[in-house]
Amino acid sequence: MNKLAAHAIGLRNLVFMNEQCRQTHSAFFSRDLSANAIVPVPMDRREARWSAQQELGPLRIVAVGRIVDFKAYNFALPRILTDLERKGYKIACDIFGYGAEEPKLVRTILDAEAGHLVSFKGPIALEDFDSIVSNYNLFIGMGTAAVQAAQLGVPTILAIVDDPDGTHGFIQDAPFGNLGEQDSRVLRQDLGAMIEAYLQAGPVERQGLSDAGIAYANRYVADNYVEQLTADAVARTGMSSVVAAAYCRFYIWMARDNWLRALVRSLRQLARWGQQS
Repeated sequence: MNKLAAHAIGLRNLVFMNEQCRQTHSAFFSRDLSANAIVPVPMDRREARWSAQQELGPLRIVAVGRIVDFKAYNFALPRILTDLERKGYKIACDIFGYGAEEPKLVRTILDAEAGHLVSFKGPIALEDFDSIVSNYNLFIGMGTAAVQAAQLGVPTILAIVDDPDGTHGFIQDAPFGNLGEQDSRVLRQDLGAMIEAYLQAGPVERQGLSDAGIAYANRYVADNYVEQLTADAVARTGMSSVVAAAYCRFYIWMARDNWLRALVRSLRQLARWGQQS
């Protein structure tokens, strides 16, 4: 059934939630799907809670994500920030996350003599993300965490997979669906230069970046996300985009805990009780 549905839609129209998913489906279909887009799952709406203010102390940067090799910006930040400090900027960075490369990150901070600038905080609880991240001046990262930070209003620089010094700019500068993939359609910029430009920006410019990031990130909220995803992706069998959008909304709704799922659980429980009696 999955293969029939995929071929009806057209393999070139498939999108994937992450690189691993794309690789497994490439093997499943025996086709090279490396050109297919990666689009994360829809997001719940968040209330913006960040506002641009003149710093009384150093510019506070935060990065949140797994500590793995392909999130190479984590390992470049200690050197980038020491270079900026030499130029006279006041900065501090906290990195939250966990992964196999934690020892490498700690060594990188020590080797760069950046312990006074960069602090590795370990994992962050999902329920604490909003309250913690909204207190920083700038977010650097990729993937779902970048969307969440931008929803809160924190200006968000989008890092690039496997590129320590590269960025696609602020999150709103990337095409919809790109949250850190290398993309030839987008100008590659230098991460250190982007941070320095933000350091030089005033509150009005920073608030503008915040507002643009919020608008972009909210395109991933469920209904907006469905509209974006189905606008140009119509199945070759003639299914209308309206029907496709309705199906996507129903699927997303069913994935959440709702009255229909509660009813099904109750009926199953009653059936088990009946069998036991």
